[in-house]
Amino acid sequence: MFKHIDKYILLFFIMMSVFIYDTGNCQEAGSDPAYLFYKGNTHYEEGNYTEAIKAYDSLEQTGHESGNIYYNMGNSYFKINEPGMAILYYERALRLMPRDSDLNSNYNYAKSGLTFDISEHKVPLSRHFLNLFSFLSLNELTLSVSFLLLAAAAAFLARMYIFAFRKRSLFLIFLVFILILPLLYAITNRINLLNSEAVVITEIAEARFEPFKSATSHYTLYRGMKVRIISEKKDWFKIKRDDNKLAWVMAHEIKRI
Repeated sequence: MFKHIDKYILLFFIMMSVFIYDTGNCQEAGSDPAYLFYKGNTHYEEGNYTEAIKAYDSLEQTGHESGNIYYNMGNSYFKINEPGMAILYYERALRLMPRDSDLNSNYNYAKSGLTFDISEHKVPLSRHFLNLFSFLSLNELTLSVSFLLLAAAAAFLARMYIFAFRKRSLFLIFLVFILILPLLYAITNRINLLNSEAVVITEIAEARFEPFKSATSHYTLYRGMKVRIISEKKDWFKIKRDDNKLAWVMAHEIKRI
């Protein structure tokens, strides 16, 4: 009799161990980045865009940053008619893969349906200059500067040890540093914008002179517009538009890129 009981107890522990192992695997799979990305893509292909967003958001919460994740989230938000959020994630994706043709096409299409005309704002000349480097990501800008510095170092060494190269080396070193300066300016600007750029996600946001609802409206922001966050105070952000006009908006009306 006891032998049979021992068998049942042994069988019970085996079944429990299998159950716990399977449960652990399920939990591990549920938080695995590749699984979450696959899950999000599957939901998107099936037309379950809200569920796709949840899967991609879970993936983002694990600390994974990817242009493809942001691109897919932008597409999903656009499908559920939230162009503000779509542009937000397209902007995030553009920081990582600025030359992607599909991303640029979808981003421009999303912006084409918005109500505001950006041309009415006077954009500083420096912004036009920085746009010359918009086809490069921050990592690519940094690599470019590193490569140019190595080229300058190589030219300097050649000047020291190769007599025939001495006359040309000064011009080459000078040229390299001329190329480096605008790249360094672009890198500095990108770094400064990393945590300060934001997108308006509500249909309309009244930008006010002071941080309270009864304050006088300075100007109106529309969904999809980009602004720069200068400071914050409780539920308000002090922002600056492209034309350098300062105002306060409610925190829930914009979201950091």
